[in-house]
Amino acid sequence: MKKIGVTSSGTVIVEMSVAQFDALTQIHAPLQAPVSEPKPSAPAAPTAVKDSVASMTQAQLIDYVAKRIGKLKPKRKDALVHSIETMFRLTGGIDAPTIERVIAGLQKSKFITVDAAGKVTYTAL
Repeated sequence: MKKIGVTSSGTVIVEMSVAQFDALTQIHAPLQAPVSEPKPSAPAAPTAVKDSVASMTQAQLIDYVAKRIGKLKPKRKDALVHSIETMFRLTGGIDAPTIERVIAGLQKSKFITVDAAGKVTYTAL
């Protein structure tokens, strides 16, 4: 007997006996779990998420961003702002004044310089 199956990489034709097919279906048959009524869960109270802005001091925040920005190296200030926003998107976000403080901290630590045209340059550490 020939069986045709579809996988993620394409179509497969397998040749096997009826006894082999029956044995295969017994092995791969899904177990019927008892159906229980889903319990309503109370919404979880918002807690401080790891790597969230609220859980870090200013120095930790600057260090956290510097490690990641050093890999990304955005060339313009608007791209830098977008990269910082994206870092914290899943942990509750980061507001614009905090982003500006982080950029100022990165400049103060001589990690980056931002010129008047918005071009970002990175200093060798």
